[in-house]
Amino acid sequence: MEPYKKPEKGNLANVTQRLVQHILGMSFEERRDLLLRLESADVEKQKDKRKGPRIPYLAEVDFVVDERVYKGMILDISEDGARIAACDIPPAGAEVRMAFPLPGSRKAHVRMAGLVVRDADRDFGVAFNRGLNPDLRRYDVRILGCPDLKQNLPES
Repeated sequence: MEPYKKPEKGNLANVTQRLVQHILGMSFEERRDLLLRLESADVEKQKDKRKGPRIPYLAEVDFVVDERVYKGMILDISEDGARIAACDIPPAGAEVRMAFPLPGSRKAHVRMAGLVVRDADRDFGVAFNRGLNPDLRRYDVRILGCPDLKQNLPES
């Protein structure tokens, strides 16, 4: 067995070749486990990028991707994004426009735009272009339950 040789810095071709050789020597189960570990690490990195906490918030949402309208359900929301369940999942990188009801209101809606940052089998993550809509930030925070959203709340 050859001793371990650390790849040269900046030699992408060598690193890629060695990775491919290792992967080709793995069984299907080993490859699947490796993929799961790599993708789990990506999810953890995404969690670290969040600025605020996720708040459970079930609401119907209409969203538009490439001028086509879809329906889904917001599962949770934060100041910088939302997780949406839907039958039709847009691919990561797609631009999304969406509208959903303000908490506690059936008539008033929030309109947001964002970018799909994660796509999965049954849901997808959207990063809002400009952070949480000010209307949602100051509306019924008891339903949202997040102290960070209480800023800009009118005095009662």
